[in-house]
Amino acid sequence: MQIKTKFGTLNRSTFKKRLKTALDVKSLRDSWQALFDLATRKRYDCPDSRLVERLPRTNSAPVEDKLSEDIYIIFHFIEGENNYSDMKSCISKWALKHNYETRSSQRLNFFRSDCISQSPKAPVNDNALQRTDEDDDRMSTIFAQIAIMNDKSEEKFSRLENQLSDIITQTENDILNLKSNLVETTKKLEEANSHIEQMNIKEEKLINDNRGMYFQMSSIATRENEIKELSSQVHQHLNVIMKNLTALRER
Repeated sequence: MQIKTKFGTLNRSTFKKRLKTALDVKSLRDSWQALFDLATRKRYDCPDSRLVERLPRTNSAPVEDKLSEDIYIIFHFIEGENNYSDMKSCISKWALKHNYETRSSQRLNFFRSDCISQSPKAPVNDNALQRTDEDDDRMSTIFAQIAIMNDKSEEKFSRLENQLSDIITQTENDILNLKSNLVETTKKLEEANSHIEQMNIKEEKLINDNRGMYFQMSSIATRENEIKELSSQVHQHLNVIMKNLTALRER
């Protein structure tokens, strides 16, 4: 499949989405490994390692998401758009270290062999040969044990890498959820503040209206008092008039 022709110009999200639509998990894995093999041949700075094994995990991103992400990174590494640091998320750190140590050991063995081949031959001693054979047996046993330990360590490191990758993915998802919740909470707080401001405006208006009513009632009470006083004066005048009329009649 020509990834460059069909997907090369797409952005990261579209690249991965269309790649997952076009390929199943097996095809994705085949393309994933083939691209890395191509990268090791085309890029001199490609790390001498292997890819992190992508396996289905509980509470983790689907395998096809991880594979498509790796393919995107490796493809752009081959195209020269990514560098070694971009490849770190795809590479097994344990295998990288193991290969480095293996190459160092090979160089050391070559150096020892070269030194032995150039040294003068000593007389053969049967006891020395026997000790050498025993040493070789012990070394073979030790190397066999080391190989077993390396295999177990590789499996353990691979498992730890996958677990770490899952934890990182889960943490990133949690952070995204927290950000989303924060945005939603902030929006609700803004709405609540707006509602409180509207309530404060209504309350202030109600207080002002009550003040106006209080002043009106005070004015009415004052008028009532004035009317009562005037009525009292009228009654007094009427009483005086009635007395005068009574006096006139008696005459």
